[in-house]
Amino acid sequence: MIFSTQLSIDIVRDPDVVALCAAAGLNVAFVGIESPNKDALAEAKKRQNLARDLLASIRELQGRGVCVQAGMIVGFDHDTTDVFREQFEFLQSANVPICSPGMLNAPAGTPLEQRLRADGRLVDLPDFDHYSGTNIVPKQMSVDELRHGTRCLLNRLYHPAHFEERVLGLCEVWPDSGSVQLGLGLDEGAEFYTRLLRAFSSMGPEFRRIPLRVLRRWKRKPSGLNTVFSALLTYKHIVSVMQKLDMWDPRLGEAASPWAPGRDVREPLLAT
Repeated sequence: MIFSTQLSIDIVRDPDVVALCAAAGLNVAFVGIESPNKDALAEAKKRQNLARDLLASIRELQGRGVCVQAGMIVGFDHDTTDVFREQFEFLQSANVPICSPGMLNAPAGTPLEQRLRADGRLVDLPDFDHYSGTNIVPKQMSVDELRHGTRCLLNRLYHPAHFEERVLGLCEVWPDSGSVQLGLGLDEGAEFYTRLLRAFSSMGPEFRRIPLRVLRRWKRKPSGLNTVFSALLTYKHIVSVMQKLDMWDPRLGEAASPWAPGRDVREPLLAT
């Protein structure tokens, strides 16, 4: 069973509240990190994120047994095409298994929409999907660069090796104390585990052994098994959705940069 909520990162200002959350069984917290770029955070008026070390704050929650799911945004005015590499490196360092990078959008009626419309950088799209598209024209890159860079970032983050690296890294900072409470009986647990292995095997050979390697490491931290099972299931779902939307490309996941080596930055590594 997963007990999850949404938090602001400045909860770490009050260690007693964090301790109470952990004692109550909170497993997972979605946190709007947005960006490791301080100028971008100031632009977004994310003052609570500016006031502290984001990596240290994430690790403080993880060290209490609260797994952070990070909401991230690319396409701020202060973002260059380096933002995709910067966010990947930040999230790998933070050992955040599940993260949600998305392109900046300007919802109707917001000050951002008014500013971008006045600047001529708003695209009116009647059938606009706020989750997989954007209605803005970025300041320091083209719309195509933003879209391609975001697709590359997602593929890098959810490349099997990179996802596994984050989950195993999380184990190193997770608290040692605590017992496992899966909320399943022995037979149900065995069936769940078997179905999980089959689901990953069906994804392809590069995915097949991820649960085995991850759970082998995490068995010494039983209080985190609920969180790990949740992360594995969420990962499987995310990859499946990316495949259905034709966004999944392992070659992009293996590349160190979205851009073709030795070429102009505007030329994607692969056609999209």
